Formats: sequence, C-alpha cells, structure tokens
Amino acid sequence: MRLVRHTALLVALGALVVPACAAAAGAGGAPASAGSSASLCSVAKSVAESFTTVPSLQTLSSPQAQATLKANLGKLVAAKGALVSAAPKKLKSDIRQVIGFYSLAKTDMTKAHWSIAALEAKPKLVSALEAKDTKAKPSFLRLKRYFNTTCHYK
Repeated sequence: MRLVRHTALLVALGALVVPACAAAAGAGGAPASAGSSASLCSVAKSVAESFTTVPSLQTLSSPQAQATLKANLGKLVAAKGALVSAAPKKLKSDIRQVIGFYSLAKTDMTKAHWSIAALEAKPKLVSALEAKDTKAKPSFLRLKRYFNTTCHYK
C-alpha cells in the first residue's frame, strides 16, 4: 500500500539525517575540523535537539506524535538558512535538497491536516513526496556520512 511507504517516509524524515544529528545533541564531542564544518556541526546539533523523539510508524496516527512531527518539521525547515550558511560549499546543495524534502513533507501534511488517513486520500501529494524523496536520497546519504565522519555523530 502506498500509504505505508509514504508513512514510512514521514517517519524516516530523520532516519538518515536526524538520528545522526540527534546523537550530536547528547554527544558533547567536538567536531574533527575547524571552520565551516565546526559551524555546521554545531548548527546541526542545535537543530537536532528538537528531534530527540521521532514518531514510530505505529504511533504516527496519535495526536501527540502528529504534533511532535509538525513541530519538528517546522523547526528543521526554519533552520534552513542557518544550515546552508554554515555548510561547506560541497554540502550546500545537499542541505537544500534535504530541507526541500522536509519542506514538501510539511506542506503535504499541512494540506492533509496532519492526518495520515487524509493524506492517503491525496495520491498526488504522496506521489510528489515519493519523487522528492528519490531525488533527495543521495543528499541524505552524503549528509549522514558527513555528520558521522566529520562531526563524529553516532
């Protein structure tokens, strides 16, 4: 069922980037290099503090999980400027791609009134989000690798 895949995408909004960042919220370690990477690591860490709880597929239908997802998506989308400006040149487009995915997810969930059932009734939204996910996946993976190797997030 497409909804299961789409719901999994929403739950995975942080599956590639957010857990790596969330680990940073408690990591306390310094980044490996100075300059923009140190700045990106610290900016990502500050954003990650909003993502210590990511709803599971089973709980995403609960009002509390939906509210958490809504708040976290808003915070991440709002951090776009800080993340892009802190990123090294080689990662700026990756951050834009990933934030673009999060922004579209936020827009789609808003159109569906933050209801998975309502989202299922809007197949065009699901298709657009799946296409954006496919396009952003390489960027997700590059950012995850960067956060794991440069920022030492586990």
